[in-house]
Amino acid sequence: MNKVPVETISFDDAQQSFDTILEELRAQNKRIVVERNGTPVAIIAPFEDLMRLRRSDEIRASRAELIENFSRPFKNVDPDELQREIDRAVEEVRAEMRAEREEARRLAS
Repeated sequence: MNKVPVETISFDDAQQSFDTILEELRAQNKRIVVERNGTPVAIIAPFEDLMRLRRSDEIRASRAELIENFSRPFKNVDPDELQREIDRAVEEVRAEMRAEREEARRLAS
């Protein structure tokens, strides 16, 4: 992933040269941090950055909803009990996989 150049300018400079800044953004695909009294207060970025940010937010929200939906049935289950059940299920699957590998080796010989 290519890094997009980031420039920092003061609020006053941003006000005075806003037209130029917009042209630079379009031509050079860069981001500008606007500072007031040395403190970052805003960014000026290409519109595509906003679209990517929105898509990222939507994906994050979708994943959070998925996790919430998956977790809801276990809301009132004691975490230690849940962990014991998970450990038991994992061990059961591992035992099944070991048995399948042993059977495959037996059949191959």
